[in-house]
Amino acid sequence: MLKYFKENDLVQFIDRTDCNWKEAIRLSCHKLLEHDYIGEDYVEGIIDCVEKYGPYIIILPHVAMPHASPVEFKINKSGIAFTKFKEPIQFPENNHVKEANLFFTVSAKDATEHLDNIVNLMELLSDESVIETLMKIDNMMDFEKLI
Repeated sequence: MLKYFKENDLVQFIDRTDCNWKEAIRLSCHKLLEHDYIGEDYVEGIIDCVEKYGPYIIILPHVAMPHASPVEFKINKSGIAFTKFKEPIQFPENNHVKEANLFFTVSAKDATEHLDNIVNLMELLSDESVIETLMKIDNMMDFEKLI
């Protein structure tokens, strides 16, 4: 799956150290927006959901999976984008219990594709060494060495 991110230009590294969780979600959606997978309404929908339901997108230590219901928003293409933040993003701010550096932002045209994306992502993340390795890298050159 790491190869998928590179081949589809869906990987980025963010060096900013001043991001709050809302900015981090917007940044994690950048590649999906850039390649017309999603619209801006989906980005705001994710933020609204986190505000309403809490940090449900934190799925593992260091790992966030920003997503919203595929039923409520127009999604042009299904996909997953990977964003690595240099500093952990806290949900909400100043909460060290719910924080993540690795964002896997999901877009899906329907519920079936949404579940397929989640299954594929869980297969990748079920290997703890993948998370450990991704936490150690800081740039595209290091990422490409993993492929």
